Amino acid sequence: MPRIGDSLPHFRILGKTGQGGMGEVVLAEDTSLGRKVAIKLLPQEMLSDPVARERFLL
Repeated sequence: MPRIGDSLPHFRILGKTGQGGMGEVVLAEDTSLGRKVAIKLLPQEMLSDPVARERFLL
């Protein structure tokens, strides 16, 4: 999982807002648009599970 201060393409992680069974929600800054957004991240161990990925996308 990205940590506070890490960057994803066009996003900078500002902090964690929540966590649940299907992942983590982080507050990030959209560096292209200059606004704050929430991003839901699937845990690394679930990335190889096609059923978990499908549930995450729904």
